[in-house]
Amino acid sequence: SSCERALALDPVGLIPGMLMAISLEALGRSEEAMVQLDRTLALYPDVAMAHFLRAGLLLRLGRAVEAEENLEYLGRLEGFSNPASLRDLARSYPGATASSGAIDAVRGLERETGSGLYYVAAFYDWAGSEAEALRVVEDGLAARNPWQGFAAVFSEYDGLRQNQRFQEILRSLGYPNGNYAYRSSLSG
Repeated sequence: SSCERALALDPVGLIPGMLMAISLEALGRSEEAMVQLDRTLALYPDVAMAHFLRAGLLLRLGRAVEAEENLEYLGRLEGFSNPASLRDLARSYPGATASSGAIDAVRGLERETGSGLYYVAAFYDWAGSEAEALRVVEDGLAARNPWQGFAAVFSEYDGLRQNQRFQEILRSLGYPNGNYAYRSSLSG
């Protein structure tokens, strides 16, 4: 694959390492994706996006305690005044039941960092507020946020993939409905 070739050419590169992890996750090879993310984070320990991806992967693997620690570390990297409150996100994931503590934590993060960061919408979804998640995605669309494309492919946005408005936004941008659609095509 292209990611394998890029990683072979630059085995210690940040972007090839993260793209490989994203690709492995898209193929359902979650444990291998975790190994790749851990390898990348060993080289680049303060990359917020890698911690976001790792937290989402840990949650999907059912490793909530580790995800809590990862989310708190991400909050410290972003300069969030109460990074420990992000632990509530891991406790509420996958967002089937809204958690007021988790939603409050994301609102606090959004107030401090703005809604333009690529993970704010996913965090709202994890906390159980699809409406807030869609608001952030729509704000990003209106602002022509360059991070918007991540919503199309990151597994962290899979909780929104069935939402009709989310699908319309992706279509309006010319994006596919992410890795969810790709995984579905593999199993179908």
